[in-house]
Amino acid sequence: SHPAVEVIIMSGHGRFDDAVRATKAGAFDYITKPFVDIGDVVARVHKAIDRKRLNDQNEALHANDKAPSVFHSRDARTRRLLDQVQRAAASERNLLLVGPVGVGKTTLAEAAHQLSKRADGPFVTLNAAGSSPQLLRSAMTGAAPHGTLCLEQVDRLSPEAQAALHDVLEHQPERLTCRLISTAHTSPAYLIDNGQFREDLYWLLNGVEVELPTLNERRADVPHLAHGFLRRACEEAGLDRDV
Repeated sequence: SHPAVEVIIMSGHGRFDDAVRATKAGAFDYITKPFVDIGDVVARVHKAIDRKRLNDQNEALHANDKAPSVFHSRDARTRRLLDQVQRAAASERNLLLVGPVGVGKTTLAEAAHQLSKRADGPFVTLNAAGSSPQLLRSAMTGAAPHGTLCLEQVDRLSPEAQAALHDVLEHQPERLTCRLISTAHTSPAYLIDNGQFREDLYWLLNGVEVELPTLNERRADVPHLAHGFLRRACEEAGLDRDV
């Protein structure tokens, strides 16, 4: 009747073969009476609770909306940030994703593109750190028509490139053929005071700014990610994916 419930069987006439049959039938554990160590019984109950909680979380993730898996997290703070990105994805506002190398800024940018009104258009990435003003202008006005341009490392834009980007965004918006998502290792807001970044450009890029946490700050996601990597490796190796 309730297959999601974890079951612990207690019996005063327990035998080993009974325990084996019970666990094969789906019982979480099998305890014989009398209880010699009540602490052991309590520990088994807590283990059953932990497994139930983990299974519930897995079910919730699989039953979630159609958002790409990158938007799923078990960490409460990360979920709030990802929800913010997901809501912003449906708008045309420029999106600025901030965080160190490896937090998944570009992956999240592409996922936001998939949820946007421009999902049928191209998703194009461009390294801003190595882009000339001419290349930047060309990309903004033609690299991703009716799609999304992901401009990476905007915090390393040269002054000339910043001027070119500001000119297109502020004075020639009718030439834009794409929605802009920017990524940065450091928020440009911290570079304004020492003159390394234009304040007026920062506010144009920062329609919505989200600072992404590192994996060390979202440890609750580690088991889920490890399971996902293992399942992918099994699929690639042609092994049973039910791990």
